[in-house]
Formats: sequence, C-alpha cells, structure tokens
Amino acid sequence: MSFLTKRKILIICLAIVAVITVSVTVYGNRSIKATSSDYLTALVQRGSIESSIDGTGTLNPSQRYALKTKSEGTVEEIFVTEGANVKKGDPIMRISNDEIALQTEKTQLEWEIACNDLETLSTPLSEDDFERQIAELDVEQCKITLENKESQKDNLILKAPFDGTIIDYELTEGESVNSGTLVATFATSDKMEVIADFSERDLNSISKSMEVRVYVKGLDDYCKGTVEEISFDSYLKSDDNDRTTSTGTFEVIISITNSTLALRPGMQTYNTVIMGRDDDGKVISFRSADGYIRYCQTEELKTEVSGTIAEILSQEGQKVNEGTPLLSITNDEIDRQVKEAKVQLAKAEEDLALLLSPEENTIKNQELKVAEAHQDVLTISEQLDSLTVLAPIDGIVANIAIDPGDAITSQQELAVISNFSENYMEISVDELDINKLKFGQEASIEIDALPDTFLKGKVTGIAYEGDSNNGVTTYPITLQTGTIEGIKAGMTATATILLEKKDDVLRIPAEALLSNNGKNMVRIIKDDELQMEPIKVGINNGLWVEITNGLEEGEQIVVATTTSSAEIQMNGMPGMGGYDRTKQRPNKSK
Repeated sequence: MSFLTKRKILIICLAIVAVITVSVTVYGNRSIKATSSDYLTALVQRGSIESSIDGTGTLNPSQRYALKTKSEGTVEEIFVTEGANVKKGDPIMRISNDEIALQTEKTQLEWEIACNDLETLSTPLSEDDFERQIAELDVEQCKITLENKESQKDNLILKAPFDGTIIDYELTEGESVNSGTLVATFATSDKMEVIADFSERDLNSISKSMEVRVYVKGLDDYCKGTVEEISFDSYLKSDDNDRTTSTGTFEVIISITNSTLALRPGMQTYNTVIMGRDDDGKVISFRSADGYIRYCQTEELKTEVSGTIAEILSQEGQKVNEGTPLLSITNDEIDRQVKEAKVQLAKAEEDLALLLSPEENTIKNQELKVAEAHQDVLTISEQLDSLTVLAPIDGIVANIAIDPGDAITSQQELAVISNFSENYMEISVDELDINKLKFGQEASIEIDALPDTFLKGKVTGIAYEGDSNNGVTTYPITLQTGTIEGIKAGMTATATILLEKKDDVLRIPAEALLSNNGKNMVRIIKDDELQMEPIKVGINNGLWVEITNGLEEGEQIVVATTTSSAEIQMNGMPGMGGYDRTKQRPNKSK
C-alpha cells in the first residue's frame, strides 16, 4: 500500500471516529435500542496482522562508472555495444591523437639526452688547490663573525648574575641606553653580613669562625653571626694638610646566620665577639665594636650593547634565580647584522661546496633534470595509454555517448558501465513512521516492470534531514538490494518494510475501534441494545486492530451504521456486512 493510500484511509477512519465520538459524548454509556439490521457488524476472529511501511522509488546500481577522456582526440573504434557484459580491463574503445604520439617521441628523446649528460660529469678540486683554501678561510671568518653577532644579540637580554633580588632599577621601559649604561643594582636577597670596625688591640684576639652576638639597634633585637673575614689593613684618613694616616681600626666581616629579623642594608649594629665561655656556658671573654648591615653580594648591572629598553621582565624586590631574564633591549641593527652574517656564511659555504665538488652540485642539478624528464615520459605515456579506454569494473555497458569518428574533448563522458550485482533505491517515509525504522531491517521490493518478481532488501540509510511539503515532512530512506534478471537502472519499484507481524491473534476491523476519553472502545449489540465495551489493543495497521483484552473470538461488534433498507451481502466473513475484508490484501494485512 502506498503512502498516499494509507493516508487517505487514515483520514477516513479519523472522520468516522470523530462522528462516533460525538455520539459517545452525547449518550455516554447509556444503552440504546438497536437491531443488527441498523448496523454494519463483524465477528471477532483470529488471524494474522502485520505492520509495515511502503514506499516507491527507482532502482540504481551500487557501482556505476562514467568513463571520461583524459585528453582530446578522435574516436577511432568502439569495441563493445550497449548492454554488453565486460570484465575489468577489457578494451572499450580506441581514440587517436597525433599530437600525443609526437609528444611521446619527443619526451623519450629528451630523457635519453639528460641521462647521457649525467654520465659526462667531471671530478672535484684537489685538497691543495689555492682557490679552495681561500674559500675555506672565508667560511671560517664568516662563522666567527656570526658568533660575535649572535653574542651581541644574546646581550639584548639582561640576566641575573646569581640568585638574588633587584634592589633598584635606574631606567624605565622605552628609554634608550648605550653600552655600559647602569640599569639596575642586584644583590643577594637572603644573605646579609655585618661590617664591624675593631681596634688593633682587639683584632689580635679575633679569629675566623668565632661566634658573634649581633645587636640590631633599629630593631632592638639580637641575631647570631660568625666571623667570616678579617682585614689587616687599617682604615686611612687625611688631615688638613692632606697627609694620610691610619685610623687604628680594622674591618671585620661577620656573616649573619639563620636570622628571622627584618634586616635591611645600612642598619646599625653593636657586635660582640665571644672569646670564651666557662663550663656553664657563660661568656667570660669578648670583644665588641659598632658596625652596620649590608648585602653579602652586590653587583651593578650594566648593558653590553646599545638600544631601547623594550620590557622589564622582573620587578624590584622580586627574588630570582641565576640566569633569570631581568629586562630586554631592542636593537634592529643587531638583528639585521645577525641575518646578514647568516646570509654571508651560507653563501661562503655554498661557494666552498661548488669548489669542492662542482660536479656533485652539477650532478644534483642534472639528476633533477633526469627525474623531471622521466616524469614527463610517464605523464605522456599515461596519456597515450588512456587513448585505449578500458573497463574499470566488471559490469554491463549501460550507455555509449559517442560514435566512431566523433571529435572529443578532455573530460568528456564516453560511456557508462554499471554493475547490477547490487542495487539501491530511495523511498520517502512519513515523519510519523521514520522513528520506527532501524538499520538492517528487511524489506520486500516489487519491480513494476517485472511483475510477480520480488527482491529482498535491507535498510542501509536513514536521513536525519527531511523535506517538508504542504505541512507534511518526509525523510529519504536508502535500501540495499540484490539483483534479478532484467533489472535496469531507473526502474520503478515499491518497497515494503516489515515492522511487526503476529499470527493467530484476535483482530477486528480498524473502523470498529472508537476512542472515549482516551480509552479504546467498541460497540456491541446485546439484548437488542447498543452498548460501549472497553478493550485493550496491540498492533493497529489502519486495516486491522489486534485485540489483547476485552473481547472473545466470535463476538459480534458494530463496524458502522446502515439504513434499514440497505441490502448487505455477506461474502467470506461470517457476521461481516457489506464486504469481505479478507480479500482486500491477500496474505498481507496492512
């Protein structure tokens, strides 16, 4: 049954149901005096019922090749006729092209000449050749120049000389700098030391690694230290007559250990060097002197190249590790010089290579010429071979588009070869049925031009985008099928996809099914009274309805209302008035 036929039946059934529903609404479940002559009736019977989807489309081969030319020419001879069976590789036709024939001879000759030239190349220069030595020195000089320029480029990034902290930046982003410009002060961030001035008398009692108690005046707190270094050169001073004399004090460097105080450079200290302790650990001998705190290591960072400060990468007070980039400098001239040095080195190396192995370079060029000439031979040979058109697959010559003597152009279609061992067709399915389909579902396919023949098929494609027309959306479905003698591309066929089938079940005509407040109902005549009976249903294919509960086999139900004068013929179905439903679709209830 086609999609449109099913739709008409559905519309008629809905109209009948609508009329009966109005009657049910008015009369409810009240009994109505009735006789069987007033109604078209049927008996509940057992039988088969199936649900399926039909659709019409055209058959096409799964394999179809359109043979086209690769070059222009004239059709010289055709070896097959339409409808002929061919095997892959069988000749189909021959095309003539004098230009391709001449070009084949030319490219072959050019390839042979290139091969001969490749064999005549000479040997490279010897090692003691003066020109070679000059070229080698030129390469070495260019390498040195490039290394110097790249070293200058590396200096465009100023890096931390050791683990520490940036104390102060002298410049900001965008400022110009020269080589040797002070840009920042860098110091150890977590290592402090004290510079204390001890007298000559005290100095003789102090030695390295002695314990020191450091009192930080500004913090009014103590920290521990050890004598790190002793200077035996006294501080000098000048008098009013510019005479230099000793101050009598000497510098002692004290390293501070494990301090948790917030120490800052320049803080004043009072430092006590422990000379000795008694058995109880009490200090019995010491030497003291004033001093001040400073970083253990400080370095002024200066540029090694000129340029413009592009970006400050680490901020003041930030702790960084050795080698961390602190700021970057831009200098277009240095970048240009690096590129120029690379070009000069590449040229020098290339010149040396030409001197060392002139034939090697020539060989490479000649080898390239040979390869190009050989490729030309292959290309023209392929075009020459294409003048004899071969079958790309096993199949049938479905169409020949040219005749002997015809002039053809490149990419013109010559013939079509199809393989009908497998075919496909597309049908349109209503949006109400599309979700009932699954990949692999079997289908029975009937070909209009081949009566009483059926093919088996299966669903291989379900579209997710549909086509809407007059408020109805349909979706294309692809079915894969086999073959049969006489099948041809474009033949019209009808496919029936079986959704569900049940045998030996109770069933009633679909026209007898009513709906009342969402419940499925039928009408029965009992004691000459029309009554509504609730039922439960299964498959409903628009013609038959499966009864799962509420009716028994042989019960009489009302299908439709008749006139008292109507003469109803009972043909084939006991208790059924008006027509024999079993003859509507033999062996196939829809």
